[in-house]
Amino acid sequence: MKLTPVDDIAVEIGSTLQSALGRLREVLPDAEIHHVGATALPGAITKGDVDLVVRLDRQEFGAVIALLCTRYSRKQEENWSSTFGSFGDDDGYALPLGIQVVVRDAEEDIFLPQRDYLLAHRDVLDKYNRIKSEHAGDAGNGYWQAKHAFFSELMNSLRCG
Repeated sequence: MKLTPVDDIAVEIGSTLQSALGRLREVLPDAEIHHVGATALPGAITKGDVDLVVRLDRQEFGAVIALLCTRYSRKQEENWSSTFGSFGDDDGYALPLGIQVVVRDAEEDIFLPQRDYLLAHRDVLDKYNRIKSEHAGDAGNGYWQAKHAFFSELMNSLRCG
C-alpha cells in the first residue's frame, strides 16, 4: 500500500471535504460532523482517503443509518453495532470517502479524542506515521492490526491518564 504525506494531497482533501460536507448537510442539516483520520492531521501520512464522523444522539441513530444506506455503501460491517455504523464512497469524490456514524458518548465515540490528541502531541503522531510506514507492505491484515494496536494503546492511556 502506498502512503502519501497529507500535505501533498491538500487540494484533493479540501475538494473532497467541501463536496462531502455539502451533500451531508443537505440531508443532515443539524448533524455534528467532523473531519477525522489521517487527512485531518497536518504532517500525517495517509493511504489517501478522507474520513468524517457523524456524532448524534441515540434516538437519531436508526433514522440516520437508514438514510445513509440509501446514499452510500455500507463498509466494515463486521464493526457495526447498535451505536456505530460505517459508510463510504470510493468513486464520487476526488478521494475515497469514509463516514463513521456514532452515538455520542458510546464506546465507539473515539474519533475526536484520537484526532485531538494526535494534533496536540506531534511525537505521538510521528510514532503513528512510523507504525503505518513499517506495516504498509504487510500481507493480509497486518497494516490494520498494527493501527488497531496503536489506537487501542492510545485510548487506554487516555482513559487511564
